[in-house]
Amino acid sequence: MLSVDGRQLAFSLEQHWRGQSAPQVDMSVEVTLDAEGAPCFVTPVSDAMLAREGLSEVGGIVAGLASRYAPAGRQLAVRIGKPVLAATGVLALSWLWLPAVSIRLNAFASTDLSLFKVLALANSANSLDGIGTLDGASSGFYGFLAFLALVAPLAAAVLRHRLAPLASCAPLAFMLVTGLAGWLKLRGLASQATEGARAFGGRQGEEMVAAMLAQVMKAVSLGYGSYIALAAALALAWFGLRRLIHFR
Repeated sequence: MLSVDGRQLAFSLEQHWRGQSAPQVDMSVEVTLDAEGAPCFVTPVSDAMLAREGLSEVGGIVAGLASRYAPAGRQLAVRIGKPVLAATGVLALSWLWLPAVSIRLNAFASTDLSLFKVLALANSANSLDGIGTLDGASSGFYGFLAFLALVAPLAAAVLRHRLAPLASCAPLAFMLVTGLAGWLKLRGLASQATEGARAFGGRQGEEMVAAMLAQVMKAVSLGYGSYIALAAALALAWFGLRRLIHFR
């Protein structure tokens, strides 16, 4: 028996079946009907064909959505402007993947932290030992603020409020606040380690930890991602201030 559009139709292996193997329960098949609605041919449908059909349906949905919303998207892109879009894209790339901080482990090896890794440090590291285990750490509220700062220039370009262009300065302000927060966090962790060494090793232990921390601080430097992000943030701030001056 076949189920076609809610109807139960009978077919025979000798007359209608076009498969190489016997039919099975719940098998997907392609049915060719005659003028009276009776089965002519019953052909099994492979999983690959079903997958292609599913992809075709998804592609059709995506194409429909694109044709519906693409004009509005193009108009929004025109309102925002190519310079703002380009600077925001560069900023997102540098924050997510480019090294914001570089730590030289030895003469031949170093490790790089993106901005979001630095945010994870500021959010979750409670000791210097936690710096080396940031792979699964969350940026938390700092990550949410980073997202808001990233979309702020786009919103500033389309809002008509007199002070809306000032939102373009959000990425620059966020980077300055983040840098200060990360530095204070690192200093706090260093102070915590020094106090712990003083408690267990006295003055000698404190001096040893202080010397070690001094070497660590010398090994830390800004990565090229920080400079690229800073340039993009300055460009966005300049676009916003220029728009504020010429606002009508």
